[in-house]
Amino acid sequence: MIAIFSNLRLEAMEQETIQPISENLWWVIPRKLAGVRKPIAEELTELQTAGVQAIVSVMDDPSNLDLYQRANIPYLWLPIKGGTTPSQEQLQDLQNFVESQNNLGNGVAIHCTNGRRRTGTMLASYLICSGSSYNDAIKTIEGANPEIELRETQHNFLQELERVKQIT
Repeated sequence: MIAIFSNLRLEAMEQETIQPISENLWWVIPRKLAGVRKPIAEELTELQTAGVQAIVSVMDDPSNLDLYQRANIPYLWLPIKGGTTPSQEQLQDLQNFVESQNNLGNGVAIHCTNGRRRTGTMLASYLICSGSSYNDAIKTIEGANPEIELRETQHNFLQELERVKQIT
């Protein structure tokens, strides 16, 4: 009985602390590219109303993909373990997906679990691959979401990405 009560109380506390999706959606390129925490099924319509018509999940598990498929939302899954960085192939896949969806008039949201580390890394990577400097990319994502929490390895990756892009 105590375990059931504890679980119910924990679930209620978790639900209370989840920020509404509309308050968590942050546009890096208005109406084209955004970051967000992992949405739940009931929030997909709200995301679509806000202009998100396609989703990129960078979670290392496929937990939400069936939701997007059932809702007929175009999606791309680029699994990245927490605290790590994407591969060059994943960056190219992201560029291609965002460009193709934007050409269809669809805004794209990238998400991980909380929308702060992997999401921020992917958004900054997209900006750098599109010609922004590391500093400008960081200013853009932090300006859109001051709660971004990139790890040192992610910052180092983005700085190296900028260096490589300058050479090529």
